[in-house]
Amino acid sequence: MAKKAKFTMKAADKRRLERAVAKQIEKKIAPQVRQSRREQMAAELNAMVPKFKGRPVEDVKPAVVERMASIGVTITDPELTQYAEEIAEGGSFNV
Repeated sequence: MAKKAKFTMKAADKRRLERAVAKQIEKKIAPQVRQSRREQMAAELNAMVPKFKGRPVEDVKPAVVERMASIGVTITDPELTQYAEEIAEGGSFNV
């Protein structure tokens, strides 16, 4: 029976290897995650249109913030205003 080789690695080398692997995983998976997130956001925003169409933008904004927070998304004020205006106008969101 053959002997198994014993391999040891210094802590610093192990951390470098872990970072390199994580970077490669992120490079391959990140685009899919971003696409999925965009699809989820579009679906949530489109679902708000029937309820908030025709309402003042200032009434729509808090609802947008709450809906996005419920799916773990934070948005900037310019995006918030843009989304609220589109919802109030009865528009739709595409991916």
